[in-house]
Amino acid sequence: MEWRRLTAFEAAILDKLLSTDFPGRPELLEQVSAALVRQIDGEGSLEFDAKSTAVAPVKRSVPIQAQAKDLDGIWIHALLHVVGGRVKELEFYKDDSSKILQMPPLERWELMKLE
Repeated sequence: MEWRRLTAFEAAILDKLLSTDFPGRPELLEQVSAALVRQIDGEGSLEFDAKSTAVAPVKRSVPIQAQAKDLDGIWIHALLHVVGGRVKELEFYKDDSSKILQMPPLERWELMKLE
């Protein structure tokens, strides 16, 4: 797939993930703001090409995640992966590994800070 800018939903879920304070958040905001992405699976997971030279001092490779229920009541997760201080991936998956039926509206996503 080709590198592209974030869609409105992708930008909104990233804004939500980065709306709470945690170590490395300012640097990740900088990285995400100018990054290009490409979809890497059928669920909408993204790989990042961050142009920023900022390095995020995160304590975990997944410092923040969110979850919301799909139409069938199964949890969908959105995990922000950071490798070497650089935003690497936004991963979407469902608890039972079934296909995501419909991405929940942004207001239904609950943040889970992992730091």
